[in-house]
Amino acid sequence: MTKDEFENKIEVLKSEIDIKNNDYKIIDEFIEGFALVMNSNSKYGFIDEKYNIVIPLQFEYAESFKEGFSYVKYNGLFWNLDKNGKLHKPQNPF
Repeated sequence: MTKDEFENKIEVLKSEIDIKNNDYKIIDEFIEGFALVMNSNSKYGFIDEKYNIVIPLQFEYAESFKEGFSYVKYNGLFWNLDKNGKLHKPQNPF
């Protein structure tokens, strides 16, 4: 996806729902029922397809879910995050 396509997608999403009162922007498409979002403090979290925050914006880094897990950085350490918001030590961190 090009930057222009991404920006257009964000504008479409903004027009479909009122997210201006929320302190986040959608930074990825919905994958496995979740979209990665980031707030003005550069903290990452996830929303569901009804645009509810389901995993709080508390991570220093996050990737979209893949096979049920997201790779996140929390308090300076990297973790695997499940869809219930529980952190798990990565099996193979590098």
